[in-house]
Amino acid sequence: MHDAMAGQLGYIIRSAVLAFMTAGCSHSDEPWEPLPAGTLVVESPSPERGLSAVVIAQQTPGGYTLEIRDARNQETLSGKDIAAPVGYHPHLITLKWSPDGAQVVATIDHDFGDNNLLFELAP
Repeated sequence: MHDAMAGQLGYIIRSAVLAFMTAGCSHSDEPWEPLPAGTLVVESPSPERGLSAVVIAQQTPGGYTLEIRDARNQETLSGKDIAAPVGYHPHLITLKWSPDGAQVVATIDHDFGDNNLLFELAP
């Protein structure tokens, strides 16, 4: 779990630096590199900690898998493919559980905070 958190923190820092460097630019000559397929992008335990939501990078740039897993054995309970356009900065992906743990919402920022995409998933 700590490795996943450290990886996520590193990704967020790199994304923030890149977003800062490209702020105000109308285009970028250097496209960003998507994460390798299978990379755990973000993970979040449910409020009661019985479930865990994860986002995993897919082979296609901008494609991800959103899953809800049993926190005890990591069995996938539900999942769906999600995607966002590849833009000027790496995707910033966050997960937020409803207070009762009935669903999770994945948010993908692909456009400097404008037009964020929301994806809901329930167990």
